[in-house]
Amino acid sequence: MFAITLAFAAAVGIADLVTGGNYMYLRTRPVHNSLLSVMGPWPWYIASTAVLALAMLVVLQLLADVVRRADPRSLAGSDRQLATPVGAAQP
Repeated sequence: MFAITLAFAAAVGIADLVTGGNYMYLRTRPVHNSLLSVMGPWPWYIASTAVLALAMLVVLQLLADVVRRADPRSLAGSDRQLATPVGAAQP
């Protein structure tokens, strides 16, 4: 997902250069105060944002792994098979 987002940002950056736009705030920061205001000057705030996004994705993945391991009903990554109902034909 991170690689797809970076590829999309690169495409938007090229479109910004061609059109003179500022989509995704890749050319300049927004005029109002935001998190980008404290992440450094251009182009460093773009790199800072990418690092922050990657860190958030890693934390969310770790959280999902913990929840998945803690839930006994979860079959993800398990060798358990679903129980066959009584009277059903076996494969």
